[in-house]
Amino acid sequence: MRNCLGCLNRHHITAKFQNLREYECNNQTSELRETLSAMPRTPRVLRGNKIVTYMGSEMIWSKLRKKIKDFITPGLRDRIDVHCTRYHDAHDDYGEAWITLDGQKVLGGGYYHWYMAHIPQELINKLGFQGAYHKDFYLPQIELREVKEIMELGIHETTHIRDVLENYINTPFEDCLESNNPIYTAFALIDKRLGKRRFLNIDISNYKHPLVKLFYELRRECFRISDS
Repeated sequence: MRNCLGCLNRHHITAKFQNLREYECNNQTSELRETLSAMPRTPRVLRGNKIVTYMGSEMIWSKLRKKIKDFITPGLRDRIDVHCTRYHDAHDDYGEAWITLDGQKVLGGGYYHWYMAHIPQELINKLGFQGAYHKDFYLPQIELREVKEIMELGIHETTHIRDVLENYINTPFEDCLESNNPIYTAFALIDKRLGKRRFLNIDISNYKHPLVKLFYELRRECFRISDS
């Protein structure tokens, strides 16, 4: 699972920081530099039915991690973990968030993951000024087709994981389970509130996201559901 789509090696990204800084300084037009510097990078958290960008510190990661793990079904709680870090050598301390299974990274997201990924240009054009920080990345129900297509590719910015996890613990379980946002869906599949009877009625055939497929199979194993 180390080569899971959307996951980039941390050391590889760190080694690229200096070159990326030089590229940004030497090759971006002044208009592009202004656009990137103006993009919202503060946490985007769900308040009711709205996404709120706020200037204060986001929930302390250790507290959020504990809350997320408390939601995970006991049979998987010791196997699945969530992580977040900042690289202090990087511009503006950009970092990444990632998810592990048995200590191995299965999904990651970060500022440089996003800007180094090969995202079809037509999808980027549709997102416009907001880019990686379009509100649909953080909502349980994605409305914009382009956002859904990018997320299904397993390409994520740090906040797509970190902030959605914070939203998840404050979102009714029914909304998480019925979400078309793959991060919400994946964690709903391993949530302790999901019973076997309801799980049997879940169809993920329309999902391409690697985390949804992985967590679905893990929960099948927990419920001891065979293919026969």
